[in-house]
Amino acid sequence: MALLGGGVGGAGNPVGGSFTGPSLLMEYVLDRCYCYSGAVQAATSNQTLMEFRTGNKLIVGFITCVGGIENNGGGVAGGTTTAFTLTFNGGDVARFKSMTDGTSVDNPVEATYPIIIPPYTEVKLVVFSTSTTGMTTALITGQTFQTAD
Repeated sequence: MALLGGGVGGAGNPVGGSFTGPSLLMEYVLDRCYCYSGAVQAATSNQTLMEFRTGNKLIVGFITCVGGIENNGGGVAGGTTTAFTLTFNGGDVARFKSMTDGTSVDNPVEATYPIIIPPYTEVKLVVFSTSTTGMTTALITGQTFQTAD
């Protein structure tokens, strides 16, 4: 994250701070938070999309996972199965699957799920695809709530 004036020195995104691009880290603005992975090349090995530690606030929001898709019109029909694994403090808490298959509308390319992230949690999201076709992305958006320490 780019440093901004006013003495914020790398702290979370301050009020009025601008979006500095995709990142592995969670960004905070007032009582909202977000993490956008950016596009990551699909691979047949685990790729880290997000990795961060939450602070002293509870996060209630949504996670969206988007499978490997091309942006050239022809890649959508290529057929890539993409699996996402979400871990909290090193333990698997959720797995998500998407399929890029231009022949079936029953296979979602992306899916959004509700999520609650406890305070002081190490969060990691990895992705694994059945081919190297396309780019995968993920995002978490939410609201933060102060908890008793």
